[in-house]
Amino acid sequence: MDIALDTLPPSACPFGLADPGAAVTVDQLIVAVNNALHGCSFQVSEFHPGVQVPGAFTLDQPNAYPNTIIVFLVAPPHAVQLVENVNYTVMPVQSTFEIRILTLPPEHVVPGTYDFSASYLRAGGSF
Repeated sequence: MDIALDTLPPSACPFGLADPGAAVTVDQLIVAVNNALHGCSFQVSEFHPGVQVPGAFTLDQPNAYPNTIIVFLVAPPHAVQLVENVNYTVMPVQSTFEIRILTLPPEHVVPGTYDFSASYLRAGGSF
């Protein structure tokens, strides 16, 4: 919050900012408020190979912030970011989330088996 208010420099953030020269974004402020209220969050990236489409996989870590979940189709030579509620849905399952892959961009054959990665923030602390 202090960085957004220009009372501290961007270098004061222990996790760094995506672009220290840029303005602080709304999503960074949301993470900052969540961190202040609930403790620092941690970014997680995980790989899920060989997922059937349509099909599903479950996030490996508990306590993810659902609004931070981003899913990528790993299709070398690059990864393709998928669109929530178009390509996939996020469903709570106990203390984690299930990612249901519904469809893929048109250049990918469905049904089929594909590799995915998921990136998200999770609450810090002891669980």
